[in-house]
Amino acid sequence: MRQIFKSTASIFRFPRLDHSPGIYLAHRGLCAVVQIQQKQYDAAIASYNQVIQLRPDANAYYYQGIAYLNNNQPEKARANFLKALQLNPKLSEAQQYLDKRALNKMLTFALHTNINSYL
Repeated sequence: MRQIFKSTASIFRFPRLDHSPGIYLAHRGLCAVVQIQQKQYDAAIASYNQVIQLRPDANAYYYQGIAYLNNNQPEKARANFLKALQLNPKLSEAQQYLDKRALNKMLTFALHTNINSYL
């Protein structure tokens, strides 16, 4: 399966933006998906930056947030999930990541705090 993605990415190695912006955006999006699957998070973030620069899109912000999250940059991931929700309030996946993060923060606080001092 991984080989298929590598060969797919190499087919569209250098599309030209001036020929067709839609094809260029599809190419960058495809490359970013492959880069995330190959754990090349910095490259995926850069690819999504190019997509977002040309056409801000909720899905691009969401998947870039996933790349940030996997790259140990939770604050940038949170900002991306919020931007994705701003562009598309029905993008429940982004809300789920924000809810999980809030729950994890509360649990961490509870584990590291003497709860009796608040009673």
